[in-house]
Amino acid sequence: MTTRNAWYKYLLGIGAMAIAVGVLGCETDLEGADFDDADLENADLRGENLRDANLRGANLQDADLAGANLEGADLALANLRDANLIDAGLRGADLEDADLWNANLYDANLEDANLTDANLEDAVNAPVVFQKGFDASQLLEEYAAGERNFANANLPDADLSDADLPQADFEEAHLQGADLSGANLEEARLRGANLAGANLADARLEDADLAIADLTDANLEGAIFRGAGFAGA
Repeated sequence: MTTRNAWYKYLLGIGAMAIAVGVLGCETDLEGADFDDADLENADLRGENLRDANLRGANLQDADLAGANLEGADLALANLRDANLIDAGLRGADLEDADLWNANLYDANLEDANLTDANLEDAVNAPVVFQKGFDASQLLEEYAAGERNFANANLPDADLSDADLPQADFEEAHLQGADLSGANLEEARLRGANLAGANLADARLEDADLAIADLTDANLEGAIFRGAGFAGA
């Protein structure tokens, strides 16, 4: 065990409670720390740098992780019930089988996070979780059944040509190279979506939100954008 990890293991013995009451403070750098199976219930970890940290199986119930950097962190099997994850950076984090019941994920960055079998029941602003193998046909089935939230969907090169998807939410969805030619996307939310190289020829995007979307090399020939928003795109 490295000296650094030995120190973190020591923290688990007497320091977990210190974290919980904020003794370590907001300036602590916990990048790569090993908190495997640690009890951090009610911990104050606001704004902490926990990039690539091992929090596998950790108890983070009621923990305050607002604004924390958890990019690439291992949170598989972690207990995050009632946790505050507002504005947390969870890009590329592993949340497989994590319990996020009633967690607050408002403005959290979940790009490329693994949410396989995670419990998102009653979580605030939780994304729709798409298991491996989710494809265009399943999306259309979900839409027909009344689902509109496809934020963060991973559908590169998907064939959605002529699809009828008004008011669908594709915020930060991965649609690079997708065929959306002739699709009806009126009032759709495509904010931050990756549409690089996508085919949007003759698509209807009236009043759609395309702010900060990536339209690099997208085919926009004949597309209708009346009333659409492009701020930062």
